[in-house]
Amino acid sequence: QLHSEEQIELIANLIARRAPSTPIVISPVVCAVDGAPRLSVRAAAALKRSLMVMSELLCVSVREAEVLTGMTIRDEDAMTEAAVMMLPLGLRGVFLHGGSFGRDHATDILATEDDIIRYEDGPAGAHMVYGAKTALAAAAAAGVAKGEPLETAVNGARAHMRSALAVLSEFGGVVAP
Repeated sequence: QLHSEEQIELIANLIARRAPSTPIVISPVVCAVDGAPRLSVRAAAALKRSLMVMSELLCVSVREAEVLTGMTIRDEDAMTEAAVMMLPLGLRGVFLHGGSFGRDHATDILATEDDIIRYEDGPAGAHMVYGAKTALAAAAAAGVAKGEPLETAVNGARAHMRSALAVLSEFGGVVAP
């Protein structure tokens, strides 16, 4: 995890020097499941100006999108607005997940330069499973690394997550307190 402005700048410079054409998928830990901040204001600014500008895809939770945009997100329309708001930072796509808003299902949003895709079939509470966002981002990164379009990579990641959650539920899950 990158927690400081210095760490973020170091990684961004390293990528720019050694792998400038490598497609980057980032899933920053902006805040914990309980909402506690994990990045300082300066580190969040460095994330936006250094890493997000060189990334193909940003994967964030609703709470993290609130921190990065300064918005309050209470419904799917606000999720869409937040995802679109982050695109001009240089990203080809923003995948915002976990918008359950007290319902029995969650909404995910994929915003790209060309389209906004709203997935309304996510399991409620999936964003509360330890490692869910990381696994989702890693699966999307695998698709991007294979040259898949962002929508295909995200669809594959979501399928992977559904399978993983089904297995976890057999064992009682691993849900954050």
